[in-house]
Amino acid sequence: MRHLGTRLGIVVVLLTFCAMTVGGLPSLASGQQLIEVKSPLLTGALGQFLIRYITAKGIDRKHGVAIDDTKAFASVATYYQEMFQGNADLALGTWDSFADRHLAGVPIQMVCTLTRSDIAMVIVDDGAGIQKIADLKGKTLAVPTGTGTYRMANVFFREFYKLEFNKDINILNVPNPSVGAQYVGVKRADAALGWEPAVSVAMHRAKNIRVLATMEEIFKSNTGHSLYYFAVAMRTEKLRAHPGLGRKIATIFADGAREIAANPEEALTLAAKTIEVDKAALVAGIQSGRLKFEVRAADDPVAVRDMRYQLDFMTKHGVFKAPVPDTYLYNFQ
Repeated sequence: MRHLGTRLGIVVVLLTFCAMTVGGLPSLASGQQLIEVKSPLLTGALGQFLIRYITAKGIDRKHGVAIDDTKAFASVATYYQEMFQGNADLALGTWDSFADRHLAGVPIQMVCTLTRSDIAMVIVDDGAGIQKIADLKGKTLAVPTGTGTYRMANVFFREFYKLEFNKDINILNVPNPSVGAQYVGVKRADAALGWEPAVSVAMHRAKNIRVLATMEEIFKSNTGHSLYYFAVAMRTEKLRAHPGLGRKIATIFADGAREIAANPEEALTLAAKTIEVDKAALVAGIQSGRLKFEVRAADDPVAVRDMRYQLDFMTKHGVFKAPVPDTYLYNFQ
C-alpha cells in the first residue's frame, strides 16, 4: 500500500507546521481532459477554506482534476444530503457520517483522512461555572444534531461521564457550528459543540468563550486511542468511472496541506477573503493547535488501524446498526 501522510500544525514566526511526507501521484500530461468533480461547501467550515484554497491555487488541475465548488450551503444537514443524494461527487465531513451512509447502502467511500479530533471541541461561557464535563449537567448545549459531532459526543458523554443528552443536558439544535458558538458568545447557551474555524472566529469576537475540552482529549483520555475526525469521501460510481481518481484526490488534499505549510500567511489571507472571517481568528486557531490537518490515504496502515478501532467502538456502543465493512475504506488497487 502506498503511503500518503500530512500533518499540518503551526509554522513561521508564531506558526510552526508539522513535517509531512507524501507519496503522491504524478500529474497528468498537459493537454488531457480534466476530470470534473462536484464538491459542495459548508459555509464558514474548514472544508470551504481548504477546497477554495486548492481551486484558487490550481492544485486540483495540476493533477488532472477540476473541482466544482460553486455550491455552498448554510445548513449541515442540507450539505450532507447534497452528497448522499448523488448531486455531488466529493464531500468533506465527519468519518462516522460517511460510514453510517455506507452501511445503509449509499455508494460512498472514504478516500482519505483530513484531521484528528483536536479540531472539534466543547466550548463554554466563561461565566457559566463549567470547569469540567460533569459540570454540563443541567446546562444548555448548542449543537447541530444532524451531525457526526453530535452522535460521537452523545456516545462519549453517556459512556464516559454518565450524562444523557436531552435528559441530563439540555440540547439546543442549531443549523451549523458558527451559530452554536455565537449563542455561547451572547449567553443564549451555556456551552456548544463546534469545530474549527467556527470556534476560533467566535472566540475572536466574544471574549467570554473558552475551550472546555477537545473531542481528542475526551476520547484519548478515556480509551487511550487517538480519534480521526474529518475525512474526504467520494461517490463510488465516480471512482469507478475514473480509475486512479481516488489517489489523485488524496494527493490533491495532501498537496494543499503542504502548500499551506510552505506559505501559511498566503493561505490565511486567502481564507479570510474566501470565507469572510478575520485573519487573526484563523491565526489564533492555528496557534492553539486546534486547526491542523493530518491527511492519509484510506489504504495507509495508520489510517486503516485507527479507523477500524473507531468503527468498532461506535458499533459496540450502538451508533451503527451493524459492523461497518472494510469496503468503507476505498481500495486504491
